[in-house]
Amino acid sequence: MKWLLPLVGAGLLAACSSGSQPPANDPTANVEVASVQLGAIDETLTVYGDISADTSLRRDLVAPLEAQITRISAPFGSLVQRGQPVVYLRPSPQSRLEVAQAATAATQANEALARARRLRADGLMSDADVESAQASASSANALVGSLQSRNYTLRSPAEGTVTAVDFAVGDIIAAGTTIAQITVDSDVRARFGIDPSLARSVRVGDTIRVTPTSGGTTFATQIIAVDPIVDPVTRLASVFARVSGSTEIAPGEPLKGEIVISSRPNALTVPQAALLDDAGQKYVFTVVSGKAKRVDVTIGATDGGRVEILSGLRQGDQVVTTGAAGVSDGVAVTIGPPAAPSSPSPAPINAATASPRASPSANPTATGDTTGTSRQQ
Repeated sequence: MKWLLPLVGAGLLAACSSGSQPPANDPTANVEVASVQLGAIDETLTVYGDISADTSLRRDLVAPLEAQITRISAPFGSLVQRGQPVVYLRPSPQSRLEVAQAATAATQANEALARARRLRADGLMSDADVESAQASASSANALVGSLQSRNYTLRSPAEGTVTAVDFAVGDIIAAGTTIAQITVDSDVRARFGIDPSLARSVRVGDTIRVTPTSGGTTFATQIIAVDPIVDPVTRLASVFARVSGSTEIAPGEPLKGEIVISSRPNALTVPQAALLDDAGQKYVFTVVSGKAKRVDVTIGATDGGRVEILSGLRQGDQVVTTGAAGVSDGVAVTIGPPAAPSSPSPAPINAATASPRASPSANPTATGDTTGTSRQQ
């Protein structure tokens, strides 16, 4: 039985050695948090639209007769002053022929009138014949005067913006054709499409924050009209807002609008980044005693970067805003900005292989004994 004692002692020693190993660490997530705050929040509707066409603010520059464009001094988008030249023209060959023909016809009419007057003096023509000749001469002279007095420099009739130039230099334009359009600088209307079911919640006088989608400064204005009639193409109702001419937003430029339909002065809110979604159920992760806890919430209004919480949270609760992707219910968390990635440590150098001058008399037995000792311990 004495020979069993060393074996029992070795077994107890091995059991003690294995039991002294530290347990594996639980997973920990690094997160950033924010407090549930009490404050004012506006309930808004997001709508899209543009500057609606207002024919009362448009001025057309029309070709006085068939003419050729020789110069466009104010192209599309130009800001122009009243009386500033926009398009230069010259009569086309056909127009010059018409002027010459009208001048010839006027000369003949004037000669006929003079002849009628002489014959009337001799008693060979009636007063009615003279009046008819005079009417023909007057008409022919008026036509010549009109053709010769046509202005071939088209000028802006008011201060505004060139919003259309439909032709190019060298084009021949028919008489009466609109060559360019000027939109007068003045307050204009913006039209926004809105779901008909939501149009009932918008009132004249409500505030709308407008932002050009192409980039630009957001400004606030007011709703001036609500049209509940559904557009047959877009299937949307319409709301209209007044836009100051000082914004220099061109007609037709796309706009985004946020209509404030209600304001809550004492609402519980969390950052938008804290809100998560699980098949339609909104939830957040709170931090309690160093661990993450999932909390289902009911949300209300959304205003910019914050969301109203109607149920599920209390003021002062800590919610995860960054790092939620690595969090699950019950996981331990540390609060703070994500740690910077550490640079990898250099690989250990094996002196026996790295140095070509390693001593051939190195004792392999000693190395083996050291390894054996480590394993035994």
